[in-house]
Amino acid sequence: MKLDAFIDAHGLTALWQPVFATTTAWIDSAAPSWATAEHRALACMDLGTCFFILDDGDDAGARTDLARITAGEALDPARPLQRAFGSLFERLAAHGSLAHYLAVRHRFALALDRRHAMRTGRMPLAADSYLALREITIYFEPWLALWEVLGGYVLTPEQRAHVAPVFAPANRWQALENDRVSLVRDMRAGTPNLVALIASDRRISLGEATLEIRARADRELAAYSEAHRAVRSTDPAVLRYLATLDDGVAGAMRHHRAADPARYKV
Repeated sequence: MKLDAFIDAHGLTALWQPVFATTTAWIDSAAPSWATAEHRALACMDLGTCFFILDDGDDAGARTDLARITAGEALDPARPLQRAFGSLFERLAAHGSLAHYLAVRHRFALALDRRHAMRTGRMPLAADSYLALREITIYFEPWLALWEVLGGYVLTPEQRAHVAPVFAPANRWQALENDRVSLVRDMRAGTPNLVALIASDRRISLGEATLEIRARADRELAAYSEAHRAVRSTDPAVLRYLATLDDGVAGAMRHHRAADPARYKV
């Protein structure tokens, strides 16, 4: 099924319209080189429906829909998003095990609820705690989990532990860099942002806080590169995961700098 047909079949046109351009642009920026047309269509369905609709829309019902379906609850046919999730997950299950894929999306949905609680003053909001939350809501781990399924190399717990020292700084870089380039959009939308939080916590200007976030992101990127070089493995699944991780980092750089200027301000 093509992306347009998936959107139409599940009555998601109104929800998808604001995020269609950035979703398809992200796939163009960061999909692995080996991705087929089917892979790319499924990745678009996943990224828009499981991430951008929830991340941009801030709809409690949508978050609950994803949390329930990824926890294994029976879908409610009266909920279009739940039907879409069920259809997508059924398609992906034909490619491999969804246990890790669903687990990280469940954690993502719950983390979005915590972000909303911070945004509305129901939970404390500080830079350090928000960065820890952003490492979950940045969706980089779910993105990698998707390509594990599509690529047929879903990692074992032992393999995942082996790549964890490489994943962690790459993921933190994603969170830091995304908030740096999203400052204008987040301030306009009233969404918490690490730059603004650091500026407030330390009583410094947004410009000074932006430079600090950039420096921290650069350190994480360097740590990622160093950890990557230190990996010693001939395991095909590990090597394919690391190559996809590289594609994700390089794709994020391309996307933030040039592929989606209406969304990101570098």
